[in-house]
Amino acid sequence: MTMDSDETQQKGDQSIEKHKFRTDTPAESAHQGDSGRPPLFESTPWMSLISELRARLSLNRPEKIALTILALVFLTLAVWGTIWLQQKNQLANEFAAFKLPARGKHATISHCKSYWKKVGDIAGVKRGTIAVPAASITLDSLSSSGALRIYFRDANMNTVGDPITVGFKDGLFANGNNSVEISASDGFHNRVDFDTYQLGTMGAWRLEVLEASGEMETRANFSTLFTTRISPSIR
Repeated sequence: MTMDSDETQQKGDQSIEKHKFRTDTPAESAHQGDSGRPPLFESTPWMSLISELRARLSLNRPEKIALTILALVFLTLAVWGTIWLQQKNQLANEFAAFKLPARGKHATISHCKSYWKKVGDIAGVKRGTIAVPAASITLDSLSSSGALRIYFRDANMNTVGDPITVGFKDGLFANGNNSVEISASDGFHNRVDFDTYQLGTMGAWRLEVLEASGEMETRANFSTLFTTRISPSIR
């Protein structure tokens, strides 16, 4: 009788333990999920990976300074490029607006070509000059008699060298032709500046042509026929 009572007691204790194990609360079961594993982003490997990515994406002070400098460089290049394009467009529009023939009271210019000449044995050129602006001007048959006065001007519209005055009679210059070449007495003194001008990244120089009834007329009696930029081409 004593042994049966002890066995009954042991079976009852085991039944109670099994009942306790099977009666988890619904909240605990939902938390564990079907697989019984913790949520994905709470696992240790994922947390380590995210922490490492954050560390790599964060910048220290030298790196932030370097990126700021790089951004400023790109901004400067963008501004410079915009100004350069505006200047190029302005020069292109100015060149396109220049139309020939240019008719005045005494002279009609049918052709004008500007260019640059490297200084060699050209007489009357200021010492130290490496290249001078020049132009070839052709009179139309409608021209009568009078004089042309030519000014070469730099990017700031300052006169470069002395103005040149040439007379013509019945549509012909003193050389017996209707065309004449004019060269300035001054120009570029620095090779780098001249090369920069050839690339079109420097302000354009200009050629200004005026006319009057004669070579001895005062400046006030000369009227402008046309103004155009000087081409960067070399002869």
